[in-house]
Amino acid sequence: MSAPFENPITTCPINKYHRVSKSKLYRHLVKCLKTNKLTDKTICVYNPRHIIDIDEKEKHLSECEDNPNIYISRTELSKEPSYSGVISVNEAMDEVERVLATLNRTSQNEIKYIDGSAYDPIKASIDRPLYRPQLIGGSKCEKMAFREKEVQKHKALQTGRLDEEKCCGDESILHQDLTGISWTDIYIHKIWNKNYIDAASDLIRKYDLLEDDV
Repeated sequence: MSAPFENPITTCPINKYHRVSKSKLYRHLVKCLKTNKLTDKTICVYNPRHIIDIDEKEKHLSECEDNPNIYISRTELSKEPSYSGVISVNEAMDEVERVLATLNRTSQNEIKYIDGSAYDPIKASIDRPLYRPQLIGGSKCEKMAFREKEVQKHKALQTGRLDEEKCCGDESILHQDLTGISWTDIYIHKIWNKNYIDAASDLIRKYDLLEDDV
């Protein structure tokens, strides 16, 4: 069943005391303009309630909100997707070329390798005058032995007498028995080096040079 035709009563925009049906409003306005001698006024073709100046007719029709062409244009703009951060194809190609050029320059650089064993922080800290952190992952006995060994090493380092047999095992870089360098030599040389390890290393290096000369 079709909906009943709606024809509401509306007020005349020229004379508020005129009440007419919506379907007869346009015809009424034509008569009302003549009756009131409003010769400089005209009626909007899109909405009869718009009484406009004749001089502004074209402007009003191009901007009237009831103009179907304007409505369609606004609808299309509202449906058009808006993408943020989208770049053109040419910009994307330029960016890719810059990245490839950078990668090509990086791959052409010579990679230099240093001969020698990898750095071992445990071995590097064996002969240094500091406490190493508590042993992780060992048994209770192993942790106690490790702590006792560290205490002995620290005391020996403070007095300048590092005992390889008791403190550091076979991993120490100080090989006094092999070089013949005495602890007195190391202690005297330490005054300038401020470090027993550096002092011993310098003396060992000098000892090797003397052997080469012989």
